[in-house]
Amino acid sequence: MINMETPCQKIVWDLVPAIRASLAIELVKRGQSQATAAKLLGIAPSAVSQYISGKRGYRIEFQGETKELIEKLAQDLIDNKVSDFVVRICEICVSARGIEKKCIPAAPKSKQIIKQKIKQTIKQKTNQMIKKILKKIQRNEAGFYRFLHWFLHCFLHRFLYRFLYPGTSSIQFLMCFSIR
Repeated sequence: MINMETPCQKIVWDLVPAIRASLAIELVKRGQSQATAAKLLGIAPSAVSQYISGKRGYRIEFQGETKELIEKLAQDLIDNKVSDFVVRICEICVSARGIEKKCIPAAPKSKQIIKQKIKQTIKQKTNQMIKKILKKIQRNEAGFYRFLHWFLHCFLHRFLYRFLYPGTSSIQFLMCFSIR
């Protein structure tokens, strides 16, 4: 019989929950309430309670460097010194698996690329809007006022939408300004 379980499955189902459980336990050991630990980890308070009681999270006793990395991350979470949680979790995972640091994710690079694309899109849309405004001004004032009315309507509509729905991405926000 062939074992179809991949290393990635093992990590997702066993190692990452064990790291999360160890972090939750470490945060509570360091004087944080279960609710605070849950907020720091971005999980439900019930999950923290289950991690502490051993009902949830594959129990792995981490040793050496891995244990130190978990303790350091817990303290940094308490001190609000964590700039990239994903990278820190990946470092712990790499340490626990005892492999070379070849698999540190491209998450920071991906974030940078996404931020650059958003900045480029904002810059392009801004330049397009400025060109469109200048063209409208050159054509006639009546057209410009109609454009200004459309622009303000669109801008206010999208501004209020983002205010009411804060999860809206910059790209969704900018889609309103597509040049027709």
